[in-house]
Amino acid sequence: MKKGTINAARRKWRRVHEDGTVAEVSPMAGADTWEACARQRGQSVADSIYRPFTFLSDAQAAADRLALTICPHSCGERCGTWDPVERRTKSRIR
Repeated sequence: MKKGTINAARRKWRRVHEDGTVAEVSPMAGADTWEACARQRGQSVADSIYRPFTFLSDAQAAADRLALTICPHSCGERCGTWDPVERRTKSRIR
């Protein structure tokens, strides 16, 4: 990997469900595993699954299941896709 490039697979991933529930998957520090969580949009507190997942797809499925426990619904066309969360390149502090 070139200097300055980001490994897309090792960043946070997010999916917004149609009811505003956000499912997120993050790499666990110091390990090649993933952590899953879900929360209502606009809230910082999340329900998390503190179990390491080896595969990104398994962690995403767990985060989706957790999102469904927060607000039950049938995932359809109005639920978003899993997208990588962009990292800030500039500080918010000016």
